[in-house]
Amino acid sequence: MPVSLTMGLTGHNADFIAVRNLSKANDFDLSTRLILRVSGGMAKAVEAALHHLGFDNGIIVARNAGTGSVLARQYDRCADLPDLGTALLINVTLLRMEGGNQNAVAFPVDHAAKARIAIDVIAQLAGSPFIRLAREARKLAISGANVIVLQAIEQFVLYTGVRPDADMVEEAAASAHGAAAAAEIRATPG
Repeated sequence: MPVSLTMGLTGHNADFIAVRNLSKANDFDLSTRLILRVSGGMAKAVEAALHHLGFDNGIIVARNAGTGSVLARQYDRCADLPDLGTALLINVTLLRMEGGNQNAVAFPVDHAAKARIAIDVIAQLAGSPFIRLAREARKLAISGANVIVLQAIEQFVLYTGVRPDADMVEEAAASAHGAAAAAEIRATPG
């Protein structure tokens, strides 16, 4: 998605592109109910991508009520976490990365267990408590490691004009993040 910058320059939002590509590669059903757990600037790009794709049935739940409710109003989404499970859960918060939050889970355990798909888009390696819960419940779980790689691919293409092949991507992921991250990336379409 093009982003306008000052002085006539243009750029692209790799967060938007990564979420769009994950959705398309995994053939997400656009009528799927989703819950987006948000905090910070990346949440805007993720919600913009979901809206652009046509996801109309969803809510935004914010760690920061001020910014989260503004984003919820902008996209006409409710801002309260329902008691029901949902089909698609997306974490866009820094839970687990800040202070004493290393074991925090972005969604209640029962939500993670009832979801069909769990996505953690924050740039971190596999293994957040949220992703672990989803994997234990045998759900499709996509970690931040996948998102990092999709962002890197798009940035590489934008800078070089060359789209790397899957072997090159896997080799770079293994070099940067280890064999486990490379295996996860290979196993998840995107």
